[in-house]
Amino acid sequence: MRPVLPALALGALAAGVAAGAVARPPAAPSELSDASADPMVRAALVATPAVYRLEIETLTRKGRRRARAVDLLNATAFGVGDARVRGVRRSVVVTARHNVARPPGGRILSIRLFPAVSGDMEEGPAPGPVAAGVLARGRGNRDLALLWLSGPAGRPALRLQDGQTQGTPVVVPGFGGTAGPAPTLRRGEIVRVARIRHDASRAQFAALSTPIRLGDSGAPLVDETGSAHGVIVRRATRTEPPIAEQAGDVRRLLRTVGATQGEGARERLFRLGMDSFWRRRYGDAHEALERASAGAASHPLAAFEAVRAADLATAAYRVEHGDRWRGILIALGAASALAAAAFLVALVLGERTRRRLGH
Repeated sequence: MRPVLPALALGALAAGVAAGAVARPPAAPSELSDASADPMVRAALVATPAVYRLEIETLTRKGRRRARAVDLLNATAFGVGDARVRGVRRSVVVTARHNVARPPGGRILSIRLFPAVSGDMEEGPAPGPVAAGVLARGRGNRDLALLWLSGPAGRPALRLQDGQTQGTPVVVPGFGGTAGPAPTLRRGEIVRVARIRHDASRAQFAALSTPIRLGDSGAPLVDETGSAHGVIVRRATRTEPPIAEQAGDVRRLLRTVGATQGEGARERLFRLGMDSFWRRRYGDAHEALERASAGAASHPLAAFEAVRAADLATAAYRVEHGDRWRGILIALGAASALAAAAFLVALVLGERTRRRLGH
């Protein structure tokens, strides 16, 4: 018999209690930095170019007079591949379906995606928003939606990792509780994979120990390699854990629209470049990150890290060659001192010999 998530209400999931927040407190400094030695922070940084803050503007009509009201919802999404939309190749992101639900008696006015940045980039100019549209919605109890992005295809996408297992450490880079351009990191693990009680489809979800907040809905579950194990679709209640759709469910939805899935060459270069960066091979890091930052679909984080790698490579070169010249000068000084000492000894011995012969 398969395990069951205790008392998980299907209606609450369908209603989207984990939807993004409207009110957002001031941003706190992000821990998402290339200077961190924490492997989960590093994994989140590798995933950052594919993560977005999702902003949905909706129009609803309320009350007897059907007054118009415009609402703004903030959530999270992340890149998963490319697909052909009306004959044009577009980048595709995934989020929770309830984030893009049509309001009763209203409509969606706009969907915009703001590329995430690292904490090191927060004080600089933030990347501009990208317009998006709904490509596909999951059916039944699948709380997933695919969005297509305007502009060039080939934007960063995460590698989807199937086979979620209990105890897998994960970090969630999401925009719950933050107004800044850098996501907040929430650590935890997959505590079990189970179905929802009273759900005839017997759909499987991953239950988490991660402390999810409003606005994290649609964020990826990232493991220590930077791969995505699923999509956050619900935060915890008093009696229920946070849950996530699994990567396999995302993959199946992508197949319905004929999408090309997973990370491409640019993302692999960024991963390789950051790995070299953390191994202090700054020359190799700069080369890989420069290639990752090429093209209109690249993320500004790749160019930012390429500059940092170049600066560190230059500094390391100066230190290395400065030490080499310092060693050469020290050696020359020592040799000169020895030569001077030998010369003085020769003078003394010569004087003694002359005096002895003179007597």
